[in-house]
Amino acid sequence: MTQTTLTPIRVRNAHIFFFGQVVYLRTDEEQRPRMITHYKTDIHGGDFYGLSCGVDFSWHFPEEISTTKNFTL
Repeated sequence: MTQTTLTPIRVRNAHIFFFGQVVYLRTDEEQRPRMITHYKTDIHGGDFYGLSCGVDFSWHFPEEISTTKNFTL
């Protein structure tokens, strides 16, 4: 088995996620695992993460993302 090195993404509001990291959307009732595959900032300095779940892809603010499942919905 080969070891994968994840590249950290540091953003101005101190959220730290990694490309390839499995995360969850706080608002997803099914709590499906998603992988961080993209990162971008807009012209106003906002941070966005691209999350993939199977063939689905969507952009989200860091505040929408959790590293653990949220069963309190």
